[in-house]
Amino acid sequence: MDVRGGKGKGKETEGTKTPKGVGKRQGPRKAGSSRSWSEVARGSARPSMWTTHEILAEELEEVQRRFPKVLELTPEWVEMEREAWSSTAVIARSLGRRVPAEWAAREMKARGKLEYEVEAFPMASGYFALRFRNVEDREAMLVRGPWIIAGQLLAVERWQPDFVPGRKEVNRVVVWLRLSGLPLEYWRKESIWKIATEAGVPIEADGFTEDRRRMGYARVKVEVNASLPVRPGVFIRGKEGKLWREWVPVCYPGVGYREWGVRGQSDCGRKTRS
Repeated sequence: MDVRGGKGKGKETEGTKTPKGVGKRQGPRKAGSSRSWSEVARGSARPSMWTTHEILAEELEEVQRRFPKVLELTPEWVEMEREAWSSTAVIARSLGRRVPAEWAAREMKARGKLEYEVEAFPMASGYFALRFRNVEDREAMLVRGPWIIAGQLLAVERWQPDFVPGRKEVNRVVVWLRLSGLPLEYWRKESIWKIATEAGVPIEADGFTEDRRRMGYARVKVEVNASLPVRPGVFIRGKEGKLWREWVPVCYPGVGYREWGVRGQSDCGRKTRS
């Protein structure tokens, strides 16, 4: 092979073969693919602040066989620390790129109109803990989402004992869903709630949906599990057959037509009456 000036034809020399798939144009992902909420929201990964090395299951079995001793810590010490976290702390992670814990703490203080600093504790594997001064502020924060920091959607859950980043996951996400084109006879609150239950756990509807002043679409805030596949809608039994009604996440990065085959558009800047 003539390599002078990068020209010439011939066989590639060993070790210079183009990796399979490199240079080829990748086609679009088929609409309706069963990706999870977490996979849809994930962007280009940034390295974590710390690198952790988790032991494999088979390795753990060998360690347990060779070193069977179990260390008992002083219960009073452990319970005292658990008490400091159990009612006022949450554990969070970004579903996309890594988000500094301090940024999330500032945003939660601002949106909650808190008169104190929310404590931020960076952890391994992209996780972080946030601690409030009372249980009421913690619980209010859990339903105040969606939490989008620097364009990244956060999964947030109550603190749990024995949480090891990378071994356990935080998958609770709050999103607004927009349900368009709903027939008028299905605008009863209980009916909208039942439809929203097919997507997740309903938390609240916005003011326009509650008083039915605008009936172009309903908006419902729901809690979803980020590890589960994204479901684009549901069939409803109608008077003359079944109706397919789709829901579109509002202010949810990366979810739209290419992911579901639905017409997703963001109205994150639009204020809603509550």
